[in-house]
Amino acid sequence: MGALVGVWLGGRGWGGAAGVVGLAAVAAVVGGFSRWMADATTRFVTFLVMATGLGAADPWGVARWFALGVAWAVVLGLAFSSAGPEAARPTYRLLWRRLLLRK
Repeated sequence: MGALVGVWLGGRGWGGAAGVVGLAAVAAVVGGFSRWMADATTRFVTFLVMATGLGAADPWGVARWFALGVAWAVVLGLAFSSAGPEAARPTYRLLWRRLLLRK
């Protein structure tokens, strides 16, 4: 969504810049609601700003390319998540113990 809006605002001069700043301000307020929203709005603003540099590109064409990238990331994520067991991570208690015993 951010890329679609970014392409639409790109190349529109001061009006587009004001739109980006306004959307970033709204995203900053919404991102304060929870950690999940902060993560989502950070990605939205990042894609928004990156896509403004595409200028007069077709917004729906850009949206299709971004959707293809998302699908590719999902396929890779599923392929690597089933690749094998993950190495065991130390617990916080064990890390704290190591820190205290190190001298």
